[in-house]
Amino acid sequence: RVAPLLRLWLEEPFRTQVPDRAQDAAGRLIRHDAARSWSVLKSLMDKDAPFMREALLAGASAFDRRAPDLQAQDLAYFYLWMCDQLPSAEDPIFDEVHAVGPRESVATWRDALLTALAGMGTRASVTAIERIVKSRPSRGCAGPRPPAAPPPLPPRSCQPLSVDEIDL
Repeated sequence: RVAPLLRLWLEEPFRTQVPDRAQDAAGRLIRHDAARSWSVLKSLMDKDAPFMREALLAGASAFDRRAPDLQAQDLAYFYLWMCDQLPSAEDPIFDEVHAVGPRESVATWRDALLTALAGMGTRASVTAIERIVKSRPSRGCAGPRPPAAPPPLPPRSCQPLSVDEIDL
């Protein structure tokens, strides 16, 4: 297991001596060992937000829409931190075909965190989402809005075929 070594690279003086290696370590821990490394990662988010922001951007191409393996309250904390560090108001907007850059990749991943949180379907995830909504009542960092559900069909809008109508 390499996680202990990766966590070591996030400590001083290693983090400042070889920042690229430390950023890579942070990205790998978020993707592959978030739950066990959360105390270290959260501490860096709180104490050295610019470093963690750069670590996310440096490893942006490796992020997919999979959320880190975190408890609901930790995932909500991470989402809110990303909203502060990488606000949706600064997300790039393109109207044409383009190469996806680091900032856009991280923005897509940030928004996928909220989707993953909603998909947990637990009481803890509902509480975490309520916390997000309360902390952002007027600021928009809730990610893209899902399309509105179609209106329900009126009763009896579909009539089954009778036996005589079936062409045998």
